[in-house]
Amino acid sequence: MTEADNLKQNSSEALYAYLPAFVALLLTVVTIAMYAAVRSGKDATIYFDLCVIALTPIAIVFCNRKWRLGLPQYLVTLMCLHSVMSVDMGTALGFYGRLVWWDALVHAFFGFLSCATLYYLFLRWKQVKPVFLEQILIVLLVISFAAIWEVYEFVAGAIIGSDMQDVGLLLSEGLNPLTDTMSDMALATVGAIVFEFGLLFIRWPARRKNTIK
Repeated sequence: MTEADNLKQNSSEALYAYLPAFVALLLTVVTIAMYAAVRSGKDATIYFDLCVIALTPIAIVFCNRKWRLGLPQYLVTLMCLHSVMSVDMGTALGFYGRLVWWDALVHAFFGFLSCATLYYLFLRWKQVKPVFLEQILIVLLVISFAAIWEVYEFVAGAIIGSDMQDVGLLLSEGLNPLTDTMSDMALATVGAIVFEFGLLFIRWPARRKNTIK
């Protein structure tokens, strides 16, 4: 294979790898335009979140290729889908307020996806299936990720002067201000546990078959 053929192949592979991230970026640009035009674009935090969430999938693909993490394309695509669901659709376009179940879906999906990603990386780096205690560690890491996101919402909201955790709304409804934070973390945990149970049911028949043999 000539150098030109290698360059063409590498370019095709790069385009395929970055395609989900570019689609997510395009959707974010459209969302910014819609938010500015339809919703008057008064909250500066939304623009910041949209920019961060647009660059995150690109950074993930870059790291995946740069350090050869080996994340499969379908997993990267799901990450891009989550970024669009969480900020583009959820925050900017108001899905959190329009659909009462949207927030639960997004945070549970985050827990499920994070657990799947950590499990895949563990398999690749250690070359063996994680044992029970290591599976618990993966779930605890997912909870940590969820906590980091909640800290980000608190800090970013305090700096910009917005209420990213709906403290004012919860107080006006007579609810505990911690409700949003704790429910988001709990839902992420549920998503991680669902992945673990799904993994258990997938692996159990194969393990039982090997035991019988």
